[in-house]
Amino acid sequence: NYVSDWWLKFVYLRGRSPLMINSNYYGIGEGSMEWVPTDNQVARAASMIYQFTKVKQALDRETLPPHVLRDIVPICMDQYHHVFSLTRIPGRDTDTLRKWDQAESRHIAVLYRGVWYRVHMFSAEGKPLSLYQIQSILQGIVDARAHATGPERSPGLHPPAKRVTSLPDLDDLQTRAATPDPLPPP
Repeated sequence: NYVSDWWLKFVYLRGRSPLMINSNYYGIGEGSMEWVPTDNQVARAASMIYQFTKVKQALDRETLPPHVLRDIVPICMDQYHHVFSLTRIPGRDTDTLRKWDQAESRHIAVLYRGVWYRVHMFSAEGKPLSLYQIQSILQGIVDARAHATGPERSPGLHPPAKRVTSLPDLDDLQTRAATPDPLPPP
């Protein structure tokens, strides 16, 4: 698409409106999600994560069928590479993107009650975790934090409000983002 680069730079990376409601991906595919209604938040999260691992596998194997308009015209799917193995690093005027090798990026980062966890989604053989395994790991994180003592760590840097551009600790954040510490496993 001829506006993709412009959109990424001027709307997405320079935009300072709330990220959660204006920029983030909430799901991929049309009707491909195997959704089972539940009021269990851990089960819902596990189900969505499981479906994302299936999409990642299809992208890695280049087997994801193209979206088509009116069953005739294929739509450019180049933006799918922004869904996985990528992070957005805040900047004062313009944010930057940091991309990891998709073949090596085989984990998700889970933020729960102010603590980040690294959760590996694939076995050493490249096989994705089952829905049950993902739900068990997430439930373990929830249970562990339920019994934690002491204050929780601070919430995310960018709340669901208009983003600020003059953060006093932004330079420190950018330095740490350039050389990230590994996340602890659950």
